[in-house]
Amino acid sequence: MFSAKASTGQPEGCATFWNTDVLEIDWSTSTSIKDIFSFQNDGFEKWSSLQRVSSLLDSHFELNKVVREKVTTVFQCFCLKMKRGDFASQKLIVGNTHLYYHPHADHVRAIQTLSILNKIDDFRKTYGPIPFIICGDFNSDPKSGAMTLLVDRVVEPTHECWEYLDTYKWDNEDENKKENNDGAIPQLEIPSHFPMLDIGYDQPPEFTHYISSYKQTLDYIVSAKNSNPGELAFRRLKTAPMLSSTDIKEYVSLPTKDIPSDHLAVVCDLKLEKT
Repeated sequence: MFSAKASTGQPEGCATFWNTDVLEIDWSTSTSIKDIFSFQNDGFEKWSSLQRVSSLLDSHFELNKVVREKVTTVFQCFCLKMKRGDFASQKLIVGNTHLYYHPHADHVRAIQTLSILNKIDDFRKTYGPIPFIICGDFNSDPKSGAMTLLVDRVVEPTHECWEYLDTYKWDNEDENKKENNDGAIPQLEIPSHFPMLDIGYDQPPEFTHYISSYKQTLDYIVSAKNSNPGELAFRRLKTAPMLSSTDIKEYVSLPTKDIPSDHLAVVCDLKLEKT
């Protein structure tokens, strides 16, 4: 199923596929991430850092324009029901996204990631503590704000992801000119009630994206790896081996005649089990 970016005429977006012999769809939705910040919702009640982000947006003209108006990132979300096996009829939430790309917008991607987790939490409040997977191109390296949030569950105001908060401009204006910002840099954190997360690797690979001028790990499979006792969650059994620079070097960059994308596929075996 394909969801286009939230802009008129934009031929890009996210697509999710599943094996219909194993899974059937229960419901689906596609959310423009910028809409999450267009109003206060009940989910912000336990997500105090989202309240702080909302206050920062209110006081920061340029960041507000980027997050609430300009960025067209979508978050696909599906509830899939297992058709056979030990967990027949069990529902799973599967999310897919492609976060904003700009190299000076690490803080925007951290905020987007927090909002996606909040959206998952909203679904779990409505439909019960369903195990979930979030996958996609996060455009975020392993030390980024987004990945720090997913792994450590907190991004401090001193994290380097905030470096360009007051200088990044959507319209490529002079980034040496700082915006007068009265809002305090928020600490981003995942509430304690939300499941612990796995990002698909014990040690991130050398890269998932490789071009001649840049190589980095940007793609992840995020899963709920534990929750409250008795609830279902995922345990990662293994992750498929990844290519090395030596494997790619003769082709200069991705894609190649054998790899039809500038990103490598991330493949994990996950086992669903009770915690």
